[in-house]
Amino acid sequence: MSTFNLEKVAGILESHQGIVYPGASLVVGVKTGSGEFSRLSYTVGNHSYDPSSYRINSKSLFDVASLTKGMITAQTILAMVRAGKISLDDKVGQFFSVDECGSFLRDVTIQELLSHQVVFDLPKEQFEGLRGQDSIDAVLNAPRIQGARYGNLTFVVLGEILRKVWQAPSLAVREFLTEPLGLTDTLWHHHVPASQRHLMVPTGPENHGVHDPLTRRIEWVEEGSPSPILCCVSGVRSTAEDIATIAEAILSGGKNADGMQVLPPNVAEMLLRNIVPEYVPRAVLPGEKFDSSSFRYSYGVDLITGTSDPFPTFGVGGFTGCGVWVCPQIGLYMVLLSNAVYPKQGAKSPVTIRDVRKKIWGELLPR
Repeated sequence: MSTFNLEKVAGILESHQGIVYPGASLVVGVKTGSGEFSRLSYTVGNHSYDPSSYRINSKSLFDVASLTKGMITAQTILAMVRAGKISLDDKVGQFFSVDECGSFLRDVTIQELLSHQVVFDLPKEQFEGLRGQDSIDAVLNAPRIQGARYGNLTFVVLGEILRKVWQAPSLAVREFLTEPLGLTDTLWHHHVPASQRHLMVPTGPENHGVHDPLTRRIEWVEEGSPSPILCCVSGVRSTAEDIATIAEAILSGGKNADGMQVLPPNVAEMLLRNIVPEYVPRAVLPGEKFDSSSFRYSYGVDLITGTSDPFPTFGVGGFTGCGVWVCPQIGLYMVLLSNAVYPKQGAKSPVTIRDVRKKIWGELLPR
C-alpha cells in the first residue's frame, strides 16, 4: 500500500500558488487493506490572483473542462453499458435516421468514439458560427479526416446518443452516475443554481467562470432544460471531493460506498487498456501510415504510463488546469483541480500545472 506525507504534498501545492495558478483543490486517496479509502484533502489560494477574492474551499466548483469527457461522459456511458441500456458495440446509425447522420459515421461504434479512434472535424470558424440543432446537424454530417487523434466532436456525438437514449445528457448523468455515487456538487455550467454561483472558480476575469467560448455564450437556465452542444465535452463544474468519489468507485470494482454496482466490475482494467492498436484498420485511411504506439487512449482517458511500467496509470487532464491520475495496481489516485488558465500579469512561469501534478504524483508513489 502506498503511504504519503500530506505536509510534503501540501508544500508542493503551496509553493506554486500565485505562480502557476491562483487557487487549487487537491484530494489524494489510497485503498487500505480493509478495502476502504484513506483520503486526504488540501486547498490553497483564491478565485483569482487578487488576494481579496474568494478563498478556495472543499465546495469550490471548478470548471473541469475535458475531465467532463473521461470522468463524467465516459463513466456515464460505461454505467449504462453495465445496466444494459447501450452496448460499446452499438453503432451510431442505430440512434439516428439516414437523414440525420452522415454515411461514414453511421458505421462507427460507441467504443470507437470513446477512444478517439475515428476522427472527423469542422473548421473552428464554421462550428462556432452555428447554434442549436444546426450545430448538431453539422457535427453528425462532418467529413472524416486523416488519422486518429484526440478531438472534441466525438464526444458531441456521444452526448447526442445520450439524448436519444435518455432524453437529455444531464438526465442520463444524474440517473446512472451522480445519484448512484452520491455526487452532490457535480453540475453542468448552466445548471448551477444562483445560491452556488459564488462558489464557481473563474478561469478569467470577465467570462463568468467558463473557459469555453460556446458555453460562455449560453444563458443561465434551470435544470432539465436542453443542454448545450458541448455539455458532454467540457460542460461540467465539480469539486475535487466529487471527482475523488468517482476515482474511488473505479478502484472499487465499479461499486459505490454502499457496495452498489454502478460501473462495470472490470472498469479499472478497461481504463488501463490501450485499445487503439486493435482498431488500426478502422482508424487509418487507405495509404496512411500510423504509429499506434504513440496513440494511447482508452475509454475517455489517457494512458499516462504504459502497462509495463511498475505503476501503470491512467488519467485525464483539462485545459483549465484540472487533472485526475489513477493507479489501480496500488489503489492510488490524485485529483488536482485548479484554474491555472487564469491570465496572470508579468512573466509566464516555466513550470506548468502538469509539472506540479508530476511532482505530487512522485511523492505519492511507493519508493
